[in-house]
Amino acid sequence: MCKLIRAEIYRLLHSGGYMRVMLLTALVMAMLPLLTDFSLLDKTLAETMETFLMCSNMFIIYLPIVIVFFVTAGYMKKTAYYEVMAGNKIGHIIGSKVLVDGIGIGIVCFVLAIGLEVVVVVKNGTGAVTGLPARVLLFLVICLHVTLMTVLVGMAIKHFAAAAVLFLRLQFLDMMSAFLVPVLAEKCNLSTEITERILRCTLTQQIMDVFRADISVELVIITVVSFVVEVAFWYGIVYWTMKKRMYR
Repeated sequence: MCKLIRAEIYRLLHSGGYMRVMLLTALVMAMLPLLTDFSLLDKTLAETMETFLMCSNMFIIYLPIVIVFFVTAGYMKKTAYYEVMAGNKIGHIIGSKVLVDGIGIGIVCFVLAIGLEVVVVVKNGTGAVTGLPARVLLFLVICLHVTLMTVLVGMAIKHFAAAAVLFLRLQFLDMMSAFLVPVLAEKCNLSTEITERILRCTLTQQIMDVFRADISVELVIITVVSFVVEVAFWYGIVYWTMKKRMYR
């Protein structure tokens, strides 16, 4: 397992264009709030939450596309199959990529995403924003949700086409849920509370709640459970494809 982790770190650091594009994309997205609002550093966190919300949505949507190209490049170039041919356990192979490309990159993205927010809080305070530690932790969970899902989708499909699947998952599925769930809830006579709970399972709504809503136990549970369920779902698919030797 340790050898696989070291190999994955080496692959990431020596990925050439992929590493540079990932860093450049992350830095641009991290600085986007300042480019959107030039007076950002003169406002409190409460006054800038909508700006950070808009930019965080873009951050979550576009950076994973770059990450999934890096993950699938190993399969397209056949270099990722050396781990399989060496007789490594499936769980170890998946785990090394999840730890390095999922959790590692996810934490880096999280730090970059909240960098300007930290500066704003230190310089001007939080304003009327409450529950800041809980919001930060939930945003970390969302970042890890996205990056872990990205890595597992790439490993499941093992082709650049994974980018299209990921794009549809992040945009089409979440956006369609925002329109379809209320319509279906009305036809099925579901209460407003149940409808809101269903919508909170989507990443789009979770990000909005982190920046706009009061932090409740329900929000925390739904965010964490949806993260665990989706990651487990994609992990199961990856494990099954590797068990069945569904390689290209």
